[in-house]
Amino acid sequence: MNKFLALLFICCFSLSYVGFSQDVDCKVLLYGIDEKYDGDCKKGLAHGQGIANGKLGNYTGDFKKGFPNGSGKLEYISGSYYEGEWTRGKRNGKGRYFYSADSIVDGYWQRDIYLGKYPYPYKVVESRGPLRTKFSRIGDAPNTIEIQFKRNGVRTMDDVVSISTQYNSGSMIEQKNYIGFEQVEFPFEGKFILTINNTLRTNVLSALFEYHIYQEGKWLVTINY
Repeated sequence: MNKFLALLFICCFSLSYVGFSQDVDCKVLLYGIDEKYDGDCKKGLAHGQGIANGKLGNYTGDFKKGFPNGSGKLEYISGSYYEGEWTRGKRNGKGRYFYSADSIVDGYWQRDIYLGKYPYPYKVVESRGPLRTKFSRIGDAPNTIEIQFKRNGVRTMDDVVSISTQYNSGSMIEQKNYIGFEQVEFPFEGKFILTINNTLRTNVLSALFEYHIYQEGKWLVTINY
């Protein structure tokens, strides 16, 4: 009986020692917050929820394989902080960077680089029918959008039977083979509902194209039909 109790004591002590060792040896791999860690651990690396400290500042949030990964907040020693999404130790996704009460940046990051208030410069919301589109930002100013229609590589609207246009800002200019928008405000939202001849001109097809443009500047949108 005494031998059994002694063996049980040794086993419990060993397990508690192993758990203690994992906590002590659990590493954070991002330089600047790698001096002290308290939290979940897996295979010797911070993994799960935790708090890490170092020369850079204090991080609280999700970890994966030793790096901030998921949602978390990094408070820098300068007093500023970033709170949002992380991927492998880098700001990546939606977040907020607080510099001071008068300077707060909201938006999206990609590998520590700020992209802006939106994760991409434009977005095709919906496209139906035989349409292929291309977006090109061709300048910083003025805030204009030019829509050109092409068939077989030639700029033409001859086979556009009817077209209905919706837009949320600016003034529209219609010319042959061309539709433009001037003095627009971004984000710009546009939509075309049209009917077009098929390539053999034996049938009329319906099409729809809805899009948003987030980044300011001069844009050229090409619609191949």
